[in-house]
Amino acid sequence: MNAWPINQFLLSPVGEDTYLQPFLRKQRMGSFLFQYSEGSRFEYAETAEAVQGILLGEVVNPARPELSNAGLLSDMLERFWLGAESALLDYLCQCSGDFLLICLHGDRLYCFADACGQFEAFYDFDKCILTNNPRLLPHFEAEPDALLQKYMLCIYQYTGQPGLLKLRPNHYLDFAKAAHIRYFPSAEMPVEPVDFQAAVEGIAGIMRGTLEAFARRQRTVLALTAGYDSRLLLAAGAGLALETFTYCHAHMPEDHSDIAIGRQLAAAAAMPYGVYQYREHVAEDKLLHFQKLYMPRMEQAARVLEGDGIHFADALMLNGNMGEIGRSYYGVNDAANPRELAAMIGHRGRAEVISLMDEWRAGLDLQYTGKGNLLDLFYWEERMGNWAAKAKTEMRIATRLVSPMNNFALWRQVLGVKHAYRSTVSNKLFLAVIKALDARLLQYPINPGRKTALMRAMVKTGIYTPYKRWYWKMKSA
Repeated sequence: MNAWPINQFLLSPVGEDTYLQPFLRKQRMGSFLFQYSEGSRFEYAETAEAVQGILLGEVVNPARPELSNAGLLSDMLERFWLGAESALLDYLCQCSGDFLLICLHGDRLYCFADACGQFEAFYDFDKCILTNNPRLLPHFEAEPDALLQKYMLCIYQYTGQPGLLKLRPNHYLDFAKAAHIRYFPSAEMPVEPVDFQAAVEGIAGIMRGTLEAFARRQRTVLALTAGYDSRLLLAAGAGLALETFTYCHAHMPEDHSDIAIGRQLAAAAAMPYGVYQYREHVAEDKLLHFQKLYMPRMEQAARVLEGDGIHFADALMLNGNMGEIGRSYYGVNDAANPRELAAMIGHRGRAEVISLMDEWRAGLDLQYTGKGNLLDLFYWEERMGNWAAKAKTEMRIATRLVSPMNNFALWRQVLGVKHAYRSTVSNKLFLAVIKALDARLLQYPINPGRKTALMRAMVKTGIYTPYKRWYWKMKSA
């Protein structure tokens, strides 16, 4: 238990011995030293033009499912050499998966994240360091910051560690300029209206190519629920060699809809299916071990890492995370203020969080976001970029996990579709995509239950959006 777990890395200047980690492997990159843990998904390459790159994580190109990570890195560096940041961003925006790309051209260091920031990265421009685990830093402060104690999650870029900030979705890092640069939405890359049928065909193509690419590489297992997102992935994987499963939480009866419908969906798709349970308890020494390594937010994270990860030690796990971005979770309200945004992430009335939300809001130009998309972008960048990303970071300590819907081109198309087609409880866009990929899967109900029925009735009568606006205004009062 002395070695760091998989998927840990630290980049620092050469010669800064305080950052050396004896248990991590080493890769020289110009004037920087990149250290990473054994067993990580790691690729390094250098072009004839002396452009160097490191690619971490699970990534595919839906248009070229045959490419390996090494092939993708070669493509990325070629585009970076020919067209600098803009050409590389155009390429990265087509890719699916959870990954991080670090490029060095001369003495210019850059870092690019996946669409939803699911491969976490923390940086300090003054010290020229980059890591996905702040505990690797010699100046790490182990006592949780008072502002972060409630959830142990970052808020906006705030990490609670002096000088350390978080790379956000839709941004990249330029260390030479000490700049955290937003590339979407922007004048060069705005949200633009998308025809409904064109979006259906575009999303179906992206997801089909993504599932095919992952399934080509290794044994692949897909988590199923009774919801939209996993069903869309199952439809995209029709005819592929996938296995399926449902996690059974302690509160779930054997006839829970996720299990009952998950089993029916797997049978309809002619794919193997299993049900796995979380461990109710983890030995204290195991829990403390995980907390020491990465400070999990809750005991459940340690239970998953110690227990269920062993079921898929030799496989890639796929889940439907990120799909919520396309369902207007927080409602539609471009006038939402920082106080309301703070309440949405569980920090009602906290002045420090309201200030951070004001900073996030000020960084967006609404003329490029598309009408009604402010809260969808907030969910994308704050909820997915922090809550979901942290859960992924913890899970990757023990298993390989990726979200196929983590694709920028997909979400840019979704945000271009009218809100009437992508509500939380009656998502006509996702239903149309599922129908285009495998219509058989629509014969089973989606998220059945009294709450869902009530919400659908509210949408049908036109009171759901006003209700959500009122709800968050009251929550923030």
